[in-house]
Amino acid sequence: MKKGCIYDCDYTSGGGCSYDEGQWLVTAYTPKTVVIEKITEGSFYSYYKIGDTLKLIKDNSSGRYKGNTVNWWDDDSFTVYPQQCGTPFLFTPLERW
Repeated sequence: MKKGCIYDCDYTSGGGCSYDEGQWLVTAYTPKTVVIEKITEGSFYSYYKIGDTLKLIKDNSSGRYKGNTVNWWDDDSFTVYPQQCGTPFLFTPLERW
């Protein structure tokens, strides 16, 4: 992952329906945080709107940060639990770098 990368986002509701949450751009990438911004609309039932941003902490093993919980995966994708609860959002890179 690096600044300028674009990710597709999907989530599955508690009822098992899959929803497109649009595409997201990495706008900031530091040693401790990643900031992503929604740049395209998803399905009609999108949770986030264009221009919304998420600040992701790379290492929250201490549990002190009370924001978005993130699981980083080996294939450059990641899962976000907004505000540490609810339905996870899966972010998949549009292309490998």
